[in-house]
Amino acid sequence: MVSAPHRRRTSPAIWKQNMLVLLLLYPVVFLFGYFVQAPYLTGRAAYVRDRLFIGNVVSVLILNYLVP
Repeated sequence: MVSAPHRRRTSPAIWKQNMLVLLLLYPVVFLFGYFVQAPYLTGRAAYVRDRLFIGNVVSVLILNYLVP
């Protein structure tokens, strides 16, 4: 059996990757704000910027797993 020639794996176009991140970012941020930020961080984090920073860090970590 003859194997197929090795094809170079190319990554998707940049605009497709950007659209995927955009389409995943909104639901991740919304769900984090609804289920975690509002009930748990509203009274604990001293400033709004602290809550925003925590939300941004969590969304980046989650998107690292969702976007290959």
